[in-house]
Amino acid sequence: MSEIDAVNAVNPRHLSTTNEHYTPIEIIEAARQTMGEIDLDPATTKRVNETRVKATNFFTREDRALSLQWHGRVWLNPPGGLDVSTRKSNAAVWWSKLVEEYRADRVREAIFLGFTLEIFATSQDADMWIGDFPFCVPRQRIAFWKDGALEGYVRGGSPAHSNVIVYLPPRDGNTIAFKHAFEKFGRVSTT
Repeated sequence: MSEIDAVNAVNPRHLSTTNEHYTPIEIIEAARQTMGEIDLDPATTKRVNETRVKATNFFTREDRALSLQWHGRVWLNPPGGLDVSTRKSNAAVWWSKLVEEYRADRVREAIFLGFTLEIFATSQDADMWIGDFPFCVPRQRIAFWKDGALEGYVRGGSPAHSNVIVYLPPRDGNTIAFKHAFEKFGRVSTT
């Protein structure tokens, strides 16, 4: 049984043929507008980084980013599905790692894209709950992109649930840039 089959067997309402869902460019640009630059994308591929995210540094699946230190301004769209080693959602596992690096002052600021609002429930076990940070709930479900190989990236369908974009601000707590960059997508809460 493949890892994806195992995830789908445990949680059939999240059926997917892949756990890679690429962020629309306009959301990545809003993240860049908020943070100035993206120093690290810890969950990507070389091709996606070169053509879409354009982070100074990036980690691929082979780098095992969850075991490495992260630094600077981080963009994180974690892989979907279930982490087979912990039996927790990948989003919750990657959120916990982001919080760990933020608390250690290695991550200066970050934007986390939650594939589903369920991350509000699954992140409650973490030291820092997602709801404690500024966030945006887009008006419409995000239509993620997928790799169409020869034809490049192709627009995929929207997930069956709402998404959330969470901002871990710099230590001065300034959230104005996040609000301005993301309010065009939906409702932004900075309190």
